[in-house]
Amino acid sequence: MSELRVLILEDEPRTASVYEEYLMRIPGTRTVQTLASTEEARRFLAARVHEAGTGTAEPGLGFDLVLVDMNLPDGHGLEVLRRLRATGWRGGAIALTAAAEREVLRGAVALGITQYLLKPFSFEEFATAIAGYRELHARLGSSGRVSGQEAVDAIFSAPAAGELELPKGLTLPTLGLVREALASQAAASSASELGAVVGLSRVTARRYLEHLVTTGQASRATRHGTPGRPEVEYSPTGGPAAG
Repeated sequence: MSELRVLILEDEPRTASVYEEYLMRIPGTRTVQTLASTEEARRFLAARVHEAGTGTAEPGLGFDLVLVDMNLPDGHGLEVLRRLRATGWRGGAIALTAAAEREVLRGAVALGITQYLLKPFSFEEFATAIAGYRELHARLGSSGRVSGQEAVDAIFSAPAAGELELPKGLTLPTLGLVREALASQAAASSASELGAVVGLSRVTARRYLEHLVTTGQASRATRHGTPGRPEVEYSPTGGPAAG
């Protein structure tokens, strides 16, 4: 699983710190920078574009996704995103804002914002938005042609239909976190180990892991060589991720 590098555009320090904490709770995500104004964003982007021109910047200006607040003290979030798109950057954008004007929504769609969360929202809603972008990013990540209309529809659709109806007591955001945590492990992991990563009890983590096994997204095996009762361990389909 590749790391998702996130740029935060948010003028309220307390809110920005909540987003940073949320991202820390989602395996495989990292905050690159937090910017509080259009002027800070202008300077940051100018520096990244210069680094890219000298061959010293990371690919994609060093981030994959930007979280956009609309109402900034010296301008508008869409202004920053417009400037970012003008550099040729083609990463993802999610709006996290209180702005609900139709004009703003039209501008958001035009500039490639794929998800729009109105404040206030919960961690699960935030995690769902991140998981949705990661799914889209994965579907678009490889090169070449897609196989046909069905594959095109999958790129532009919501999460896979098999994930929309979960067993009672399971939620899509938490399922996404468990799946991401499983993929991030260097070796097969038990329900207790995965639960510790995500912040779930062993029993709850096991329910999510068993659902992943049932839907073909994970495999189950018996861990040998440990004292006491043999323990079940789980791996993402295709084997553990390389560490």
